[in-house]
Amino acid sequence: MNSPPFAASFIFADDARLAAQLSSLLAMPGHYVAVCDGPRMQRPDRKLEVQRRHNAMGRTRTKTAFMAGLPESAVQALSQSLTARRQVPCIRISSSDDIASAIPRTGGRDILTWVATVLVSAC
Repeated sequence: MNSPPFAASFIFADDARLAAQLSSLLAMPGHYVAVCDGPRMQRPDRKLEVQRRHNAMGRTRTKTAFMAGLPESAVQALSQSLTARRQVPCIRISSSDDIASAIPRTGGRDILTWVATVLVSAC
């Protein structure tokens, strides 16, 4: 059994909701949308953190990097690393509002939204 191919976009995310919203819009039938946590820039081996994420994206051969909810230092380090050898569009997503302008709508799909639900028990 063969694994499905990767979609053209890779998501680096430190915000689970933004990652879910992005992946719901980038999903294509029969393709895997890769999602990875962002590099932990507070660690002493932060250069290796960036390199590991760079290598993960390289192995998928994706063409675009979305950076959802990452701190500025992580966005800057990843962008520099990913564009060092080839032009990789690095798109920063800080909030749900950024998604609509970053991804053109296709197929009439909406951005995944969360609503609060309250369970009330009848006693």
